[in-house]
Amino acid sequence: MFRNRDSADRGVSFVVAVSALVGCSALASADTLRVCHPDAEGPLSDWSPVTCACPDGDDDRATCCDFFDIQSAIGSATNGDVICIEAGEYVITSPLTTDGKAITIRGAVHPDGSPATVLDGQGRTQLILCISGEGPGTVFENLEIRNGSASGSTSQGQGGGMYCSGTSPTVKNCRFVQNTSSGGGTGARGGGAVHCFEASPVLESCVFRDNSVADSQSGGALFNRRGAPTLESCTFESNRASNGEGGAVYNVGNEINPVFRNCMFLENESGRGAGFYAQSESSNFCSRFIYPSLENCTFRNNKASVDGGGSWSGAAIISYTGCVFDGNTAGGSGGGSFANKDSDVTYVDCDFTDNEASDSGGGAGHNWQQEGCTSEGFEFAISLTRCRFTGNSAGQRGGGLYNTIITLLELEDCEFTSNSAAREGGGVYSSGTNSEIRGCQFAENSANNGSGGGAFCSGQSTLVESCAFESNLVTIPSESGVFGNFGGGGLYLEGEATVSCSSFSGNVVDTTLSQNAKGFGGGVFTSEQGSGAKAFFGCDFSCNSASDRGGGMFCANQGSIIRCNVTGCTAGFGGGIAFDPSPFGGGAYTLSESRICGNTATQTDGSSTLDANCIEDSCSDCAPLDDPCVESDCPGDLNADGFVDGADISILLSAWNTTKPLADITGDGFVNGADLSTLLGDWGACSTRWGCSSGEEVCSCQ
Repeated sequence: MFRNRDSADRGVSFVVAVSALVGCSALASADTLRVCHPDAEGPLSDWSPVTCACPDGDDDRATCCDFFDIQSAIGSATNGDVICIEAGEYVITSPLTTDGKAITIRGAVHPDGSPATVLDGQGRTQLILCISGEGPGTVFENLEIRNGSASGSTSQGQGGGMYCSGTSPTVKNCRFVQNTSSGGGTGARGGGAVHCFEASPVLESCVFRDNSVADSQSGGALFNRRGAPTLESCTFESNRASNGEGGAVYNVGNEINPVFRNCMFLENESGRGAGFYAQSESSNFCSRFIYPSLENCTFRNNKASVDGGGSWSGAAIISYTGCVFDGNTAGGSGGGSFANKDSDVTYVDCDFTDNEASDSGGGAGHNWQQEGCTSEGFEFAISLTRCRFTGNSAGQRGGGLYNTIITLLELEDCEFTSNSAAREGGGVYSSGTNSEIRGCQFAENSANNGSGGGAFCSGQSTLVESCAFESNLVTIPSESGVFGNFGGGGLYLEGEATVSCSSFSGNVVDTTLSQNAKGFGGGVFTSEQGSGAKAFFGCDFSCNSASDRGGGMFCANQGSIIRCNVTGCTAGFGGGIAFDPSPFGGGAYTLSESRICGNTATQTDGSSTLDANCIEDSCSDCAPLDDPCVESDCPGDLNADGFVDGADISILLSAWNTTKPLADITGDGFVNGADLSTLLGDWGACSTRWGCSSGEEVCSCQ
């Protein structure tokens, strides 16, 4: 075998060796080339494992070592070869190039498994170039890639640790430490540790720490442009992109799908998306997209000076599954996560804890979807399933979750606990948005200078089904100086809304400290603002309170309350329910088949149409309602009056060709002929009214 003992003119110099370390793992059948440290002493068996060991147990450096510099070994290697590099620090004076070879470059490891072979650029040179068609068979393993520096006006002047263009190498158990990037010409550029251009490398069990880019560049650790890298079990810690985007990771491109699994983003900093940033390159955001996927990733203590403390996306179809957002901060909106510019975002089984935004969306924030923006025939949405928001805070709106001008917000089986907002929406703020909220819990959230302690929903239509609102708070401090009416300790509603089979307990609207504010609707406040009726059925209101009117409910505009239970609530007037089209303007409410009792002071206040209710000071004078939620067989009964008739057709036609959830009977995302056909098929009296069989004294709904 060729042995190169000449250390001159090879682009590599050496410093102190690292002793007594473990090295390489099992190899496929291939030649093994050994790169030894010229300054190291002692037998080679101290660092060589079985597959890197010298033949016949020979530990004599004079006979076992094949090379004393890395680039010479690469030059002599052929496809399938493995280059084993002894532990130690190797000062690199010009970038290592693999020339498209399918070879493995493998360093030694410490007993704890961390790399013991160090490639050090000393802040003067880029360390690795993969620009010759390298594929997955080109493997870098067990290397610490440190102090690399990329500069220059060409695109190659990026990625201090590694630059990949049109290639797909494999990188395993490597550490990228204190690398920098300052070149790349004009436009989006960066990647302190790694820059990928139209490249799709696979990185496994790698660590990126203390990497950075020049001011206003992006991707403190990793910059991906038009590529689809896959990262598994990688850690990004303390990387920086000051005044740029993506303190740790920056992705930009159209029709690409970067994948991140089991990764950690810790204490990174940037302007937007301190942990993770992804955006389409298209100037028309509703035409071409980027498709990132993040699974079981953790975002902790990242800091963005603008939006998206943990993560930021724009013109993206992005999914988060099993992710954790903890202790992240944003100077703008979206302490944990933020999406803007026509993004379709899906969260499943994610946790948002103790995140903070100076503006809105302490846990997560979403802003601006163009109407009609679709993917695979479905309009864009913000969708959260089985997610938990705990202890998040916002300086403005949406302590847990903030949404504005969103086509559709979908919440299912989510929990919002102890979140706070300085203004509206302690748990959730949703404005200019169609909202569907099912099976969610809102507890101990607070809106400290606005309405909607649990949730604030304002849009064309809101659907709330089988949710629980407990011990949420709206409070107006004495020093706030605000004027007007505030309410909805549990829930604040504007626009068309349907609330079914939900409970409101112990929610409070407290404006007693303010001389200029009035507190209405301890459980629910329905506003006259926004068109459309409100319908409540099968709901339970207990022990809610408001400083002024409507301890259980305050109802403006028009709507219906059917089969609801309102007990033990308190207010100055209308302890149970306050109806008041004035001074708000609006129409009448219909209250039917409901139980209103044991409230203070007075059970109801204001005018409404009454039908078959029990309204008494003492609940002992009213028969209890049965379980209000059983299956209904009347999906066409849109106004919940027990009949499918012209009123329901009017509701459907007013929502024609929109995505209003109330009128989307078939659930296909659009109000169209399929919904009309279903409605006409249900025409007439429902065979069961709110789930009641004939002869039942008390009915129920779903």
